[in-house]
Amino acid sequence: MSRSPISQLFKAYVPPVKRSKIEISVMITLAASLLITVYQKWTRGGLLFLLQPCHMSAMLLITILAGPKDKKWPHVLLNIYFHIMWGTMLALLSPDLRDYNMFFEVENFFIEHYLLLLVPVYMIWSNRYVIWPASLDVALMSFSLFALYHSMILSTMALLKGMNLNYLLMPPPGPLQAFGRWYRPVMYLFCVFLTMSRYFIVEFVIQILPRRKVLPIQKELSKDCGVKKQKTL
Repeated sequence: MSRSPISQLFKAYVPPVKRSKIEISVMITLAASLLITVYQKWTRGGLLFLLQPCHMSAMLLITILAGPKDKKWPHVLLNIYFHIMWGTMLALLSPDLRDYNMFFEVENFFIEHYLLLLVPVYMIWSNRYVIWPASLDVALMSFSLFALYHSMILSTMALLKGMNLNYLLMPPPGPLQAFGRWYRPVMYLFCVFLTMSRYFIVEFVIQILPRRKVLPIQKELSKDCGVKKQKTL
């Protein structure tokens, strides 16, 4: 039975370089921004809004950055994220700052969202992650996971708590208001289209972005890999 091209990318994969100080700094900066957001939501009694996709994306990226690169799951999560990061682009194109009146709240909003766009660019450049080729199957899987989270978890909590999580109870100011009660199906269809941005915007960045030059694998890393292989034999 032949393996898929994506599964072949993981065959005998070893991160070419160890985690750098830059990567640690990026992870700490993103975590600090998220912690500020947690404090701000807690102060105003809106911790439930941490379930918003952008805040969950921040948690996801921190997990990927902290995860072991000799395992498959950080690479899988990153490639899924490539298909759903359009939400951050929308938030920056039309930011809804009506309730942002705390000190540093507006500034942290933009810091967090720009980090959600720039951190994946760094991860591509770092040469420490397996970047999958564009795949319709992966795009559909990524959208399905997003839709399940949106419709099952966010919708349930929005109805139970009466909070407009990710605009599930009422549309945001803008074009979606013109569709009345049908704005939700329209929003989902629009999200399907935006998921395909992986084929254009993200793919463009992947293709033109230079990669970090990798020196020969350090002796310590080679020894560690050799020990692990011996244990598995």
